Amino acid sequence: MKGQGRSSHLPGEKMGLLREELVSKRPEEVNFLFEIEPILLSRDEEGAYLILPHLMREILNYDLCAVFSWDSDEEELSLKTIEGEKGIWPARPLSNTIAASTLRSTEPVYIPDLTGYKGDLYPFDKDIRSLLAISMRSYGYPVGVIQIGSKRPNAYSKEDLELARIFGIKAAHSILHLRQIPAPSDYFDPVTRTYRYPVFLDHLRKEINFSRRNKIPTSLIYIDLDEFDDFNRRYGYRIGDRILREIASKIKESIRAEDSICRYGGDEFLVLLTKADREGAIRVAQRIMDRIGDDNGHPSLTIGVATCPDDVDHPEALVNLAQRAMGRGKEMGGNTIQIPSETDLKELVDLFNVKPPLGYSRTNAWDSLTDEFLWLALTMLTQALHVERASLMILDPKEEVLKFEVTKNLNESVRRKVKVKIGEGIAGKALMEGKVIWADDALKKGISTGDGRGYRSNSFICAPILKGDLKIGVINLTDRSDAQPFSEHEEEIVEEFAAAIAEVMTDMRVRYVEGVGKLCEVLEKRSAFLNGYSKKVSEYARKIAERLSLPSEKIDYLTELGMIRELGEIGMDEIVSKPGPLDESDRKIVEERAKTITRIFNGVRFLRPYAEPVSHHHNRFDSNGMSLESRIIAVAEAYAAMTSPRGYRPAMRPNEALKLLHQEAGGRFDPLLVRTLSESIAIV
Repeated sequence: MKGQGRSSHLPGEKMGLLREELVSKRPEEVNFLFEIEPILLSRDEEGAYLILPHLMREILNYDLCAVFSWDSDEEELSLKTIEGEKGIWPARPLSNTIAASTLRSTEPVYIPDLTGYKGDLYPFDKDIRSLLAISMRSYGYPVGVIQIGSKRPNAYSKEDLELARIFGIKAAHSILHLRQIPAPSDYFDPVTRTYRYPVFLDHLRKEINFSRRNKIPTSLIYIDLDEFDDFNRRYGYRIGDRILREIASKIKESIRAEDSICRYGGDEFLVLLTKADREGAIRVAQRIMDRIGDDNGHPSLTIGVATCPDDVDHPEALVNLAQRAMGRGKEMGGNTIQIPSETDLKELVDLFNVKPPLGYSRTNAWDSLTDEFLWLALTMLTQALHVERASLMILDPKEEVLKFEVTKNLNESVRRKVKVKIGEGIAGKALMEGKVIWADDALKKGISTGDGRGYRSNSFICAPILKGDLKIGVINLTDRSDAQPFSEHEEEIVEEFAAAIAEVMTDMRVRYVEGVGKLCEVLEKRSAFLNGYSKKVSEYARKIAERLSLPSEKIDYLTELGMIRELGEIGMDEIVSKPGPLDESDRKIVEERAKTITRIFNGVRFLRPYAEPVSHHHNRFDSNGMSLESRIIAVAEAYAAMTSPRGYRPAMRPNEALKLLHQEAGGRFDPLLVRTLSESIAIV
């Protein structure tokens, strides 16, 4: 019995609306009829149509349920959704279908046995043996049709027909009411009745967060109509708007109910595909192209497809990558589907001689994000401490041996073949004892490091990666480019660095970007001129963002950006400690370093959302083209640099630094942001 557990009591005025016999025989279903309108009115029109099959199931059993909507302006009946069957139904004229004839009827249309029936049952197939269709009418005004079918003949009784008729009336009242109350202008696009971008972006953020937690892919489709501006000029914007509505409708027909669509600009659409990998998204994109391309009156499409985590795991960056892929398709002449180009990580491997794990591939994109984090960690550490040869080994819990995961300048045969048992060798001993093994001169301390592997130095650091009693791996460093032995202070930095890696690898709540921020904070302790510097930039960026009342997610983004933008200031040691002013050669070093940092941000997927402001925040404000994020970081970084000590000067007082910023406002810096920073800092 449907509606089990609901009270069968009905108020007196409701009793008068229904036959007493129906109330006595089907009290629970009748009671539920009066719950339908509040449920539908809590949604928009699109959502109301989509939930109707689920509400109908509370009244009547069925094997298939189809819902059609009637557009009186276009005089067109269209299929909105179908429950109980999977797949996509091709759009076609519906004038000769059961649904069309039902629309004109004030009474339910019931065919108890379809054996030998020759009419058009679209979208039902021959497995359906009995069919019931109800016109949704409000005060004689049709809004659509509900059509249900059963694989049993004679499936519905007279009481079922009466319940269905009342259901149709109540559904029609609600839908007509929703049509008369326009959706808020900041929620739906009035032309296509699809989401506006801010609402869509909120859906995208939630879906990507779900994907991160559950390691389930999510994809985005970026659709651009080819030469639509010419189409508008030729036929007029009224026809253009009608075409946009038709295309939006065809896109909706090509995706699932749980997917989302957004109008993004004049002739562009975004489609969010939940739980869809790249191959699935490409199939949907092709389906959309085929469906819209079947109509000669519609323009062709150029589509870009991007997937989380294969390409990036940040919402706005996912949109940007899909847009870039679409743009490349435009350059190829349009009417095509494109995906983002391959990552730059391979180029970075050649640049830094740091190799990711042997099994690194995109076959498991979530695991390869961890690989990229470990690659980045060893790259940052070796660059900061001027290390020429290094490795990061991970414990295989099944074999209980350490294997090389990420390496720098290590012989390939050693990298592939060598495995270290716990307790054996320097690495095995460090992991077993849970202590760093450090030597400024291994030979004097009676420690063997060579083993025929060609080490040039007798100084090394081997730090275990631990989380409590959990053994994860070790970091091995040797052969410095400056030929200097490792210091005790550097040994402490590596130990803390290993602990930060362990936290990221064991706590799923810590995002990779947060982990990079922790690594940056540790690495900056290597120099008194750098210690805490990025944390200051991060704090000033946050103050500016809060003073501007930016959205909370943008404040968090800028706080993270300020912390990670220079990756622990790698390559800046000699610059900040130089006793005199910078000369032209120093500036060239800084410029080349900035290009390298940008390449890293573009090559590592979880850093890509931050790549644009990282690459532009050194530019001048008056050169134009800087994003708000770039301008905020530029001001925050300049103030942090002025108030930090350098080799050629002590730290400036806050009022002195702000005075210099105001002098450069309008040239190097955004005057609004300089003023905002001044207002947010209490000068003592």
